[in-house]
Amino acid sequence: MQSLKVDRHGFGSDQSSNGLFGEKAIVTAVHAGLETAVIGEKVPGLDMLSFGPQIEFPHSPDERVSVPTVERFWKLLVGVVDEMSRPEGAA
Repeated sequence: MQSLKVDRHGFGSDQSSNGLFGEKAIVTAVHAGLETAVIGEKVPGLDMLSFGPQIEFPHSPDERVSVPTVERFWKLLVGVVDEMSRPEGAA
């Protein structure tokens, strides 16, 4: 199974992040990802990544999603899945 490289420079290859948007992804740690914590507890050692569109005012009556970030998230998700599903060595 291919692994997705995660480092301070961004994640995925230039094709998935830089190629789609013309810039490297910004990777930051945030207090989120409840689902990954629950799954990680059940499946120790599983590599996981939680990402998505920008959520504003989470867990409040004013919670909302930044609509412009939904399209960017979707394009990145499709690009990463496409990249990871290719056989090793395929362009």
